[in-house]
Amino acid sequence: MDAPRLFVCCCAALLTCASASKLLYLPLDERFTTRNAFLNLGKLVPYEILTPPTSLLPNLKVPPPLDELHAWVDENMAQADAAIISSEMYIYGGLIQSRVSNDTMDEVQARMEKLLAYKTQYPKLQMLFSAVVMRIPAYNGDFEEPWYWEYYGYDLYEFSFYSDKYYHTHDPADEQAAIAAAKQVPPAIIKEFLWRRSRNFNITRDVVNAEAATNPLEFLYITQDDNAQYGFNIEEADALRRLVASNNIGDHAFVYPGADEVGLTMLSMLSVSSTGKSPKIQLVYRDPSTVYNIPNYEGQPMVTTLQQQTIAAGGTFTNDTQAADVFMLVNNFSEDHQLEAPNQLMNGRSTADYNMFTPYLQKLGSGQAKTAGFADNRFSNGGDLMLLQYILEEAADPAVKLDMHHFCYAGWNTDGNTLGTVISNAIILALFNDGDSNTFFNVLRLIEDEYYQASYRTYLENYVSLVNDATVSDLSSDLPFYGDFSNKTLGSRVQDLDTTFGLQWVLDSCYYPWNRTFEIGFVAH
Repeated sequence: MDAPRLFVCCCAALLTCASASKLLYLPLDERFTTRNAFLNLGKLVPYEILTPPTSLLPNLKVPPPLDELHAWVDENMAQADAAIISSEMYIYGGLIQSRVSNDTMDEVQARMEKLLAYKTQYPKLQMLFSAVVMRIPAYNGDFEEPWYWEYYGYDLYEFSFYSDKYYHTHDPADEQAAIAAAKQVPPAIIKEFLWRRSRNFNITRDVVNAEAATNPLEFLYITQDDNAQYGFNIEEADALRRLVASNNIGDHAFVYPGADEVGLTMLSMLSVSSTGKSPKIQLVYRDPSTVYNIPNYEGQPMVTTLQQQTIAAGGTFTNDTQAADVFMLVNNFSEDHQLEAPNQLMNGRSTADYNMFTPYLQKLGSGQAKTAGFADNRFSNGGDLMLLQYILEEAADPAVKLDMHHFCYAGWNTDGNTLGTVISNAIILALFNDGDSNTFFNVLRLIEDEYYQASYRTYLENYVSLVNDATVSDLSSDLPFYGDFSNKTLGSRVQDLDTTFGLQWVLDSCYYPWNRTFEIGFVAH
């Protein structure tokens, strides 16, 4: 893989962003995890962040007022020194709109061209740009997908999976499986499915070509949202990867698994570029023998995504413990198939399973300016509760005295989400050393990933199953109640973390951005 261009371009270019004071941020969508998490991590960096009010953002499948949003971008881009832009938000109106909108190719092409033209209008603007390879989920359900996914989602997934698999294997059985799946879906729906994929792919391809031709972007991020080993989305990502390579822009255009965390990754790269410093990262695995296992919702080995996410965030690798700025402590899974966090078992496990991390934790705060990141990807969709117990024990151990001012944590949703979040946080903390703001970001990560997703969410869903006016996918009958209900428990866990780490954060409220249990948001101070 090519080295990121920030290490080969001249210092003058690197210093352009160092004097920047205003950063425009256009998020992927309106969720806490894509908007507020960025703003919280942004407290660690020396930028004033400009971002649209929620009134200009979508609400699940309700599209935003795009004309008003574009006018806001137009007005604020004039005062920005740097911009981190989700193409899904600007071009389609958000992540969900990119999956369901019927905007024509001409309409979205015009928006894309206007967006890239900001570099011509403002030549000193540092612009980082993300695009998502549209996912193909393997289930029936239209909560985040077009209406027909409720009835034909799994058939479309199998049609995609086996079509691409046959392309690679030439196994007649795969061809027959693809044909059989397609026969279950009305032709008009297959036509719409393929049309929307083609539209989105062509737009991203045009962005890559524009970058190769005129270089309007500092960095380009193409992420693969929820993917498998085969599928039209894998084929599209491979085609974009080849296009990047053939145009020799691999030093600043990245294609890899992820999506929701990409704003944090771009913030990390902007920070590296602005300072001209790339923190050295030493990788430490809980189980080195299984780093090539493929995690849920991804189609490549965990270690490959780890390497790609690190490079995309602006980090470099080292095996020299003394030279390392960051110890990335990877709590990788050992099983052939990664388990879901709510299904983890505690019996037969102990905190001794993580003792290989302890020598590195002992170096934090010892005058060596070291930072640690807990990459908690042992499970998908939540953290490892035994790792949490280990972290709490290390905080109480007088030989370690683990301090949240010096460590970062993530353990949410997919492997790529987890890795991108903790790597970006660790790099930014190593660069700017704002330990107080770091504790705010990481208290909320621990509350969401460990206490909520891995544990309390199951309790909440069990409660919801006993009432007649709500489901795990629809809490709208009494959202204030469910927010207060969750805040009562999770607020107590914040108090526990405060006590353990000597902090003073308060959880004011919880809310559910999409009115379901899967996503949660927090207001805290």
